[in-house]
Amino acid sequence: MIENNKVGFVTTEQFNEDKYSRRLKFKSSSKPKLQILGIHITPDLTLCNNANITCRTLPSQSFVRWTLSGRNITDDERIIKYSYCTKDGDLNVCTLHIDCVSVNDIGNYTCHASAAVDSFDDYETEVEQTVYLNLTVTAEIISTKSSRVGLQNKTDLSCIIQGYPLDRFDWKKDDIFLEKPIIDVNRINDTLVESKLSLGPVTRKDNGTYHCIAYGPQGEVSKAVPLFVLDTPLVQIDFVKAVGARRIYLNWTVNDGNEPVQEYFIQHMKNGTGELVYYPEKIGGGNTSYVIRNLDPSTAYELRLTAKKCSWYW
Repeated sequence: MIENNKVGFVTTEQFNEDKYSRRLKFKSSSKPKLQILGIHITPDLTLCNNANITCRTLPSQSFVRWTLSGRNITDDERIIKYSYCTKDGDLNVCTLHIDCVSVNDIGNYTCHASAAVDSFDDYETEVEQTVYLNLTVTAEIISTKSSRVGLQNKTDLSCIIQGYPLDRFDWKKDDIFLEKPIIDVNRINDTLVESKLSLGPVTRKDNGTYHCIAYGPQGEVSKAVPLFVLDTPLVQIDFVKAVGARRIYLNWTVNDGNEPVQEYFIQHMKNGTGELVYYPEKIGGGNTSYVIRNLDPSTAYELRLTAKKCSWYW
């Protein structure tokens, strides 16, 4: 009988313990679990767009802070005034607003959710999720520098490209990529790059139209950059005829050597005198014919035509 009482006493005590244990487990399962339900960022960002990064956490009393690539930005002067949280039922919805994003804002943004330990003692005290902020700047060639250079001199062509990211730079001439071009790439800032092509000593074959090429987010962009190799102009008198007793008509053709002729000069010499005399009237560079006046009648003349372009005479 005593043995039965002992058995009954133990059984009753064990039952009460199991019941208490089940009651504890029931209470624990009713506690809210700390979690991040999702993180979202404004898509397709370009330079100086406004970006919103939204983090949805559970429960609503959780606390959220932000880091960028491991650096705490919750107290960043530029960003903190645009960081805010709102309650949405059982959720805490926190938004990080970045005004006029730049290349410096690119990186991994992490939402850290935490709560008081005494409220979440059976669960993680901090959870996190990360999203990557990236942006693009459509590539555009905003300026070019052409060149006029004399034979056998060195020169360069250049262009300035705006864009991000810019992955590759090249140059073409007459739609053919240059073999082993000497290209210097100078990054002016995060979104501006200068591409410079060095040439020389130049020959007549180098004369022509080159294309500066860059590859940006939308693919290839290019722009024409001319190179003028300045050569000796070739002036040839094609026809000479006496017009009356005191005038001579002449016309000519000219290869200007890639630079317009500014002025022509005529010299004439009477046969047997050995002395060339400049004709006093100015002849504009746009002319290809002229009539020389006030000559001596019945006199043979030798003529010389000289072209001037810029500061040179040929």
